[in-house]
Amino acid sequence: MRVFFDSSAFVKRYVRESGSEQVLSLSNSATELCLSGIAVPEIIFAFCRLQRESRITPLQYRHLKTLLLADTIDVTVCDLTPEVVRNAVTSLESNLLRGMDAIHLG
Repeated sequence: MRVFFDSSAFVKRYVRESGSEQVLSLSNSATELCLSGIAVPEIIFAFCRLQRESRITPLQYRHLKTLLLADTIDVTVCDLTPEVVRNAVTSLESNLLRGMDAIHLG
């Protein structure tokens, strides 16, 4: 089974929060994990924010970053294509979304 995660879902693999168990379960049962090209920078931003807010230590930040980068070796990265952009625009026009969320959906 191919599973596509947006950044807010995939980060739950590394940061325990509501929905983490479901993300881990889906990840473990997937035959292919897919992410948008913007997902890794968004997740690193989340890790940086946690460190700035002193919710994780610099050592924890480096560990999380290492885990994420190791996991992305086997991840399929979905490119930002004209079709994805068209789908994102359509999603924005018919839903209350932020731009980056629409790109994930696209």
